[in-house]
Amino acid sequence: YTASFLVLSLVNLGGGYGMSGYGLVNLLVALGQAVLCTLLGHSVYSWGLRYCRASLVSTVKLSEPVFSTLFALALFQEVPTWSQVLGGAVILAGLLYYLHARPPAAPAGRTGGGARET
Repeated sequence: YTASFLVLSLVNLGGGYGMSGYGLVNLLVALGQAVLCTLLGHSVYSWGLRYCRASLVSTVKLSEPVFSTLFALALFQEVPTWSQVLGGAVILAGLLYYLHARPPAAPAGRTGGGARET
């Protein structure tokens, strides 16, 4: 996170964009996004890697746009289009299929080569 902040700050300043004058509301929104979306949101996925397979974590991450749309609906009254609703349904159906069709996790202490045990 620190490296991203430094690089983006350098690019911003190098491009001639100001780092101030955005107003309190915009700064609070940016801070909320930094804390909620980045520090908490993405850190939860990193934390999940300790307990779940990487394939599960990356598949579950595909549901982010669905929940972002639901938050936009609840917070900003942004109504999704029918194609967005259909796309979200496809994402959730695929996620449910993956969760029910994947092989069971390997017992603790064992690492597998991906082969399914019978």
